Amino acid sequence: MGFSAIELEGDALTIIKKLLSNDHDLSHIRIIIEDGKLMLDSFVSCKVMHIGCEGNRVAHHLAKFGLDVSDDHIWMEEAPSFVHDSVILNFPT
Repeated sequence: MGFSAIELEGDALTIIKKLLSNDHDLSHIRIIIEDGKLMLDSFVSCKVMHIGCEGNRVAHHLAKFGLDVSDDHIWMEEAPSFVHDSVILNFPT
């Protein structure tokens, strides 16, 4: 897609810590962590942050949507309405 800079947010604190760590990972998910680090290294700029579950509603709804589809979906300019609704719910009034 041509992105050079990304921000990655996640609510799994252990995963975020492992992605940010320079230590050699010996856990049973080390292959996934190593792949993730390689992907992150491919960007010019990458910010990895932990956020709580409350701040991750959009990701939750996207993952839930992904369970029900069998083909790829890519949105470039406009996101589906459920994403807009989730973003609005993430901001306190």
